Amino acid sequence: MKKLLLDLSLLLGITALCFASSPASKPQTESQDGGRCVIAFDCTTVPVIACDSEVSGSTVGAMNVIGNPAGDAVYRLDLSSPKWISLDLCDPNTNYDTYLRVYDRCLDDPDVVQLAYNDDGQTCTESSEEGLVSRIDNLLLPVGSYYIVVEGYSGNEGSFNLSVSCQDATPVDFADTIECGDTVTGSTVGNYSWLNTESGDACYLFSPDADVSVELSLCSDGTSFDTILSIWEFQGPIFSLLASNDDYCGTASRLIYAFEAGLDYLIVVDGYYSAEGTYELALNCQVDLSPCDDALALVCGDVVEGNTTDGVSYVGNESADAFYTFEVTTAGEYTFSTCGSSFDTYLRLYDVCPLSANQIADNDDFCGLQSQISITLDPGTYFIVVEGYTEAEGAYLLSVQCPQVAAAVEQPEEFALAQNYPNPFNPTTTIDFSLAETGIAHLAVYNMSGQRVAILVNGLMESGAHSVNFNASSLASGVYFYTLQAGDQLATKKLVLMK
Repeated sequence: MKKLLLDLSLLLGITALCFASSPASKPQTESQDGGRCVIAFDCTTVPVIACDSEVSGSTVGAMNVIGNPAGDAVYRLDLSSPKWISLDLCDPNTNYDTYLRVYDRCLDDPDVVQLAYNDDGQTCTESSEEGLVSRIDNLLLPVGSYYIVVEGYSGNEGSFNLSVSCQDATPVDFADTIECGDTVTGSTVGNYSWLNTESGDACYLFSPDADVSVELSLCSDGTSFDTILSIWEFQGPIFSLLASNDDYCGTASRLIYAFEAGLDYLIVVDGYYSAEGTYELALNCQVDLSPCDDALALVCGDVVEGNTTDGVSYVGNESADAFYTFEVTTAGEYTFSTCGSSFDTYLRLYDVCPLSANQIADNDDFCGLQSQISITLDPGTYFIVVEGYTEAEGAYLLSVQCPQVAAAVEQPEEFALAQNYPNPFNPTTTIDFSLAETGIAHLAVYNMSGQRVAILVNGLMESGAHSVNFNASSLASGVYFYTLQAGDQLATKKLVLMK
């Protein structure tokens, strides 16, 4: 094992608060901000509580902080070194149903994060309200100031006695080691809670001696509950979240990640919200990442078709996923769209392969149940994944729209047909073309059955560059083709109408 610390400032779980003052301070102003109650909060007047001390109080008549009819008591805990913290309301002087919370900063900060909470401490028997009072055990906190809130559950109020105990947390042995090929079993019940859930979490230390791509999977019969799997990188006393997955195989989790040699990583098995149970975690280090090299290449103006039942699942889905690569040579706004597909799609964009840790954008429902990402990209290689939402699968259309260039046709003296823009479109789009010589030209639009649905050009045209506008307001959504013919020269491209 190695001695590690967790930076809880990176944990998730921001809670919307109705900000107010502590029992020792008074509200200054009150207003409505988007339906949220906002009351000025003077952090300088909050009572300070020290490690290994006790304080008695009452939530009767105190200010409401966390949206509860009864008033809440607030205390500040200052730590000059990392500590294991235990907070306990289990005392004969606590005579009502309590709720206990810990926050990472003053409650007036819009970025305040709830680090831990507890409703009913199951082992609490000292109070007359047995089983209804609260305790938080083994919370690891780095240096800083923290705010502790004592409140009554659902409007309850009364007297309480709060004790705070601290133990040094430098260093701390908390993680079992795990290696390539290992399959470990355990339970989140009774372990330390790291990721803001009521159930305990299981932690494993992974320190590869060579660069390796690893599949981490909880997808087996040995996993009995709704899990979250996450990977954290250890840098000094700080852990940075690198990747996480919630539902990959049903309610269980799976990740593929490229680990670097010489670094320490923490792998955490967590229950979704308060879910808990047994799990089986397997590390497969023989991951084939050849799809990263074999992915189909997209170019500007492409409209490609496929089916998610035909491939391999890469990201968080039981159905197979379609995988593409796209090379950006000019910085600008690019649009990737599955609008017009036949099923509920999910679209993801990555800047590095493997995919798990490098997602830079995603979208679920942009156009009905289909997806679209519009994003400014710098030059480089990007990876696009089309998947079905949860278990959805079927036929899809994927289109790529690039920044418009000043000259759509680079050589107007030649016969050329440009990709329409925008594409997909609704209901109008522009088609540029050029003719090498003056003559009779035909430009028409056809549906998937080959029926002509529109004539855009039919007659004598001069040589050079031309541009026509196509209005498809009378047509149904779908894929169409447009064809330019001049003499014995013919060119056809695809366009997508999305209403």
